[in-house]
This record gives sequence, structure tokens and C-alpha cells, in this order.
Amino acid sequence: MAKKIKVAHTRKASESLKRRKIEHVLVKYVDKDGNVDDAFLVVMNKYYHDAKAVILADGCDVLKTKNVRHYENIAISHEHYQPTFDCTCRNCGKTFKSAVKEQVWCSAACKKEFRNKKKIA
Repeated sequence: MAKKIKVAHTRKASESLKRRKIEHVLVKYVDKDGNVDDAFLVVMNKYYHDAKAVILADGCDVLKTKNVRHYENIAISHEHYQPTFDCTCRNCGKTFKSAVKEQVWCSAACKKEFRNKKKIA
């Protein structure tokens, strides 16, 4: 499940969420003249309170909040922002990028090698 957040300035709110590395989807519906007819943000439930606090701190007003389903389908068809974090591998010490903040292995082979070393020692 996710939350649909109607905000007065969607582009500004989206930029503030990007700065804080909060995953969200910016949904814009454009009419045939090229004008934005409707725009809102979609945030997963686990990020909702953080996103709302960031939006309010940035000076944007939350107009309406509703439940929405099928976050993955919305993310595929609209502008989806997924943050990447710098992580360090426990085995080889290599720095790599991951969408999961707590990722500790750069590959399955590194994980297997680390476990085998730990088992032997």
C-alpha cells in the first residue's frame, strides 16, 4: 500500500524528497495542450511520515492524502525516484552502490567466501 499526497507545489516537494533520499513517484497527467492537468506524489506507507515532515519543513502545503494501491505499476509508468547509497563490502572492502541502505555484500560470491572463511576460523 502507498499514500497519494496532493501538494500545492509538486516539483518543489519532489526535489526536497530527492535531497533527503526518500523514494517516491511524481505523477503528472498532461492534457493535449501540454499543460499539467493533475500532479501528485506517491510514497510508500513506510516512508509517509518522513516524506510529510520533509514536505512541510520545505514550506509546501499538503492539500490531501489518500490511500493508493499498486505502487509498482505507478512507478513503472511515471517518474520514479529510487535513491542509491554508497555501501562497503564486508569481505573485499570494495565500495559499491545499492538501493538498499544496509547492504553489506557486493556479490553472492563475496558473501559465500566470507561465510566460508568465518566457518574455517
